[in-house]
Amino acid sequence: IPFLHALNNEIVGLQQQYESECRAAIGDYQYRHAQHGYKPFSIGSRDHLAQLFFQHLKIQGDGVLKLTPKGKREEISEEILEPYRKTHPAVGPVIEWHKAEKLRNTYTDPLQLLVDSDSRLHTTFNATVAATGRLSSSNPNLQNIPVRTKLGKRIRAAFVASTGRGLVSVDMAQIEMVWAAHR
Repeated sequence: IPFLHALNNEIVGLQQQYESECRAAIGDYQYRHAQHGYKPFSIGSRDHLAQLFFQHLKIQGDGVLKLTPKGKREEISEEILEPYRKTHPAVGPVIEWHKAEKLRNTYTDPLQLLVDSDSRLHTTFNATVAATGRLSSSNPNLQNIPVRTKLGKRIRAAFVASTGRGLVSVDMAQIEMVWAAHR
């Protein structure tokens, strides 16, 4: 818990840094709401970001934009924004802010709530849930802990075996079935 709490605080600090960089790059921009006039810009709002990047800054130039499934605004995912990273200095900090937000909302905040009275996390292994027949885990899903980013890798450091025990990470074809059969 202390490790996750400290990592969570670090992520919040990084988010504040990214938000400051974004605000410095866009100036005193305010979101224009159709019914309520101008509102303070929120880096966490997809509507605000779509309006900022695609209507106000027009980072796409004359390019065609992908709309959300309901067609209410432009799509504003990391994949959509990444090609525009060098187009405007606010794009990079926004992408990084949202990556950090995903880690915080998916891992560092919720994992702290899943510990038992001994401050330990325990997953549930499922041998019959995955359609492929592979072993899966839930509450938390240990197979989705990120490994591609430095922060994601650091989340894995929160998983420490108790004294005299060990953690095993395997990715071998059907080894889970053999393990489950011997349980």
